[in-house]
Amino acid sequence: MRQAAHIQIPRDMGAQELLSAINGNVPRDIAVVKAQQVPDSFHARFSAIGKRYVYRFLNSSVRPAHGEDLFHWVRFPMSVQAMREAAPCLVGEHDYSAFATNPGYSRLRGSVRRISHVRIVQRPHGIDLVVQGNGFLYNQVRTIAGTLQQVATGRIPPQRVPEILLSKDRRQAGMTAPACGLYLMRVLYAPDALRMTEPK
Repeated sequence: MRQAAHIQIPRDMGAQELLSAINGNVPRDIAVVKAQQVPDSFHARFSAIGKRYVYRFLNSSVRPAHGEDLFHWVRFPMSVQAMREAAPCLVGEHDYSAFATNPGYSRLRGSVRRISHVRIVQRPHGIDLVVQGNGFLYNQVRTIAGTLQQVATGRIPPQRVPEILLSKDRRQAGMTAPACGLYLMRVLYAPDALRMTEPK
């Protein structure tokens, strides 16, 4: 939802003019909401210091008539309390091998990442899982979501989650939740990464 990109343009163009030009040429399911000038050293991917994802569950015994591709429908009752009991052990710097699938290439940065917070937000008809960290392994958030879903439905006891994390064994964790519920909410940058400096 809040992806960032960077481009170099061959002529002077104001941010608002650039915003209008891009939005006039992208598909209807894409909208650029902000454009700004940044230092030449800025890179949308490599300057990032973290990401925030939300995974959205719709919890209802009745299949939704609309928007099924916008969230993950779970028909069985889900316990927010059980999810909140299990989630805190995932915060911190850990080896998250148990919560990632094989990407098909070598992990040059290894499998240690730092998660700064995991929040479980109850909504009228569902649950939002918010996860923020300095980086994520392949399918890490979806596997955390699938594991906590199975905790919420009673298939995995909350006290098993720390053991799963320590095991570093993907077979110990729960399912990889479907992609339809996953949203990138924000890419995080240090304030000075976007700040233009005055010429000397």
